[in-house]
Amino acid sequence: MCHIQGRKLWLTWLATPGNVKFLLDRELREGRLVELQEVIEILEGLELILLDETQCSFYLPPSMIHATISFTTCSHAGMYLWALDEFSIAHDLMEYHLVFAAESNANLILGTNAYLDHFCRTIDDQELVKWLTLASDNIQDDVSTEIIEWIKRTRALLRAHHECG
Repeated sequence: MCHIQGRKLWLTWLATPGNVKFLLDRELREGRLVELQEVIEILEGLELILLDETQCSFYLPPSMIHATISFTTCSHAGMYLWALDEFSIAHDLMEYHLVFAAESNANLILGTNAYLDHFCRTIDDQELVKWLTLASDNIQDDVSTEIIEWIKRTRALLRAHHECG
């Protein structure tokens, strides 16, 4: 993330299974957005980053849960990054989402298909394509072979739980 201007407070939490479960339960099972105060009180591992007018860059790990409070007019820029050494984090989060999607299919406030449609499209069209590109570009790496096999299993699971296309 590149902070360009302004005074901004970033509130960040790792996307642990407990943190992700809390957010998904509130938003998808209860059908409500979570208030920032509730997130601060309940999510585990809050870290704060206070940025002033000084330009700087910082790293947010994969699927980092975050909120911001801007005290002045602010701007920042960022990009997504897929790195072989981050694969285990992405893998674990994907597995959690797949289990949640399978278990929650009949219990979602937003409708049975809304979450699953979005989840399947996002994962299959974006995430898995990026991981496949990374693995294909680094085919000699043992992690690449693991990623390619994981993509095959994940696509099969997505199609088993919901028709993704």
